[in-house]
Amino acid sequence: MTKVLLVDDNPDLIDGLREGLLNQGFEVVVAVNGVDGLEHCFLDHPDCMVIDIKMPELDGHQLVRAVRGDPETANIPLLILTALPQDNQQLSGFAAGVDMFLRKPLTAYELAEHIRAMLLLPSDERNRRFKALAEEEPL
Repeated sequence: MTKVLLVDDNPDLIDGLREGLLNQGFEVVVAVNGVDGLEHCFLDHPDCMVIDIKMPELDGHQLVRAVRGDPETANIPLLILTALPQDNQQLSGFAAGVDMFLRKPLTAYELAEHIRAMLLLPSDERNRRFKALAEEEPL
């Protein structure tokens, strides 16, 4: 069973997505902020993470950089799910190393389909994209 770590400070959103992902056959772990998400990342060893950007203590971009910066967690597929509409948020997310960037609102079914697609991406393709990002000029 695929284990998804949801990291978001909105309890209503988390409850709805958690329930929907459970119904789609996923195991779901929940974190309410970036620090909590980083702790769960190391404790629960998720197969992928769904991360909000705007959170207390550690924002989504900081969390992504922390996950990508540790060899133990660097290969976890990461998906940003945010209500922030700015294109620079998307560019910053990809520069930090996310695999997918989605905008809220989103149904749990839609999120499940995106997670499945993200998990199908071969690790060598993900590594090629990260290498290309690392060679680009900083934003």
